[in-house]
Amino acid sequence: MPTLRIAFDSEIFLRQRSGGISVHFYSLIKHLISTSQCRIFVLLNVREIPKYKRNLKFLELERLDKLTFIRYEFPHQLFKKIHEYKIELIHATYINPFLTFLPIPIVYTFHDNCPEKFLFKFPRFSYLLKITIRLYCFLFSKSIVFISDFTYREFISMYRILFNILPSKNVLISGNSISFDSPILLDNKSKVHLNFTYIGLRGFYKNFEACVLAIDIFLKKHPLLDIKLNIIGGGRFNNNEEELLSQCSFSYEHYAYIDQSELNTIYNYSNLFIHSSYYEGFGITVLEALYLKVPVVAVDIPPVRAIAKESIFYSKDESPNSLSSAIDEFYNAPYSRINTMLEVGHSLARRYTWTRISELHLSFYEKAITYL
Repeated sequence: MPTLRIAFDSEIFLRQRSGGISVHFYSLIKHLISTSQCRIFVLLNVREIPKYKRNLKFLELERLDKLTFIRYEFPHQLFKKIHEYKIELIHATYINPFLTFLPIPIVYTFHDNCPEKFLFKFPRFSYLLKITIRLYCFLFSKSIVFISDFTYREFISMYRILFNILPSKNVLISGNSISFDSPILLDNKSKVHLNFTYIGLRGFYKNFEACVLAIDIFLKKHPLLDIKLNIIGGGRFNNNEEELLSQCSFSYEHYAYIDQSELNTIYNYSNLFIHSSYYEGFGITVLEALYLKVPVVAVDIPPVRAIAKESIFYSKDESPNSLSSAIDEFYNAPYSRINTMLEVGHSLARRYTWTRISELHLSFYEKAITYL
């Protein structure tokens, strides 16, 4: 079998400093270069190198063996570089429409349909711009990766007319997996001094305010408890968040930028991971908590239920009262029930592996190169 020559652009490493999609693509690239079926390249704009280096995963990417960086300065130089390195396909790490002008197949990955879902609930020009660019990329690419079956089906429901009139696309439901290279599991948690953990962005549908209020409601029922909330990532607090946290009855600590080893440690000492978001494309933080055997309270949404089944504590809706009731259910659950749920959740999480995901992508690339 001939070796595939696949390039990734590096745009996501400009747009993120840590976490999320940049971790996904770092992990995918890392596992693809370990196979003998392909050679992996990364397109690198030399003018942006200082910005790339702000991303924690890009720094790790630079240290990977067998990875070749294709350096260029201006977009028009890519045509010559693509020919020079005999690149057969480019996998875009973000929705860069200019890649469609290159004379080889382009693959895009759609992680969620957030812009379409919340355009009218949270009106933002950036949402409208993303919708326009995503549609362009969808129209002019023959091969699309969806991170989950939920994201794929939701996209179809939003653009059913397009699916009916356009030629069929080459589609992959890729899934996702944990970001820890050597995950460490611990089981030494107290039920008197409680560590709760919240991870990621905090605005809009991420529902951070409801998470904070839910913990306060829970504490009113159990005033003798000592609770600390670990808040991971999400950038600096805005004024509303600072005021909200100043009035809460528990302590908190904010970790703005941490590596995966530090994140693993925080998970390990967490009694509970709270996933208050009421919209996700996949729910990677829930998967990681399951793998590390951390109890989870989450809003009951399809992507999370697809991963966790009955192994977590569900909030009926995104309200503070419902989240607080789910936290209370966790707190009052006997150890035997929690341990059973943790073992089930761990088994479910182990099904999602980067080896399997990279194998799916390789087969998908082979088809994409010749897809008509």
